[in-house]
Amino acid sequence: DEIVKLLPFLFGQLSASLVPADSSKSLPHRKLKIGVVLSGDQAPGGHNVISGI
Repeated sequence: DEIVKLLPFLFGQLSASLVPADSSKSLPHRKLKIGVVLSGDQAPGGHNVISGI
């Protein structure tokens, strides 16, 4: 119940998928807010993924 309060728009959602964009269409440049939730355990390469975002 506590995690639902802390992450109301994230908890219970399906995972996201990255798909290639159509390079012929230009998207407007706008700032994105990206949140990263770590499990708390050590995972090899986890920080590399975060820095790649």
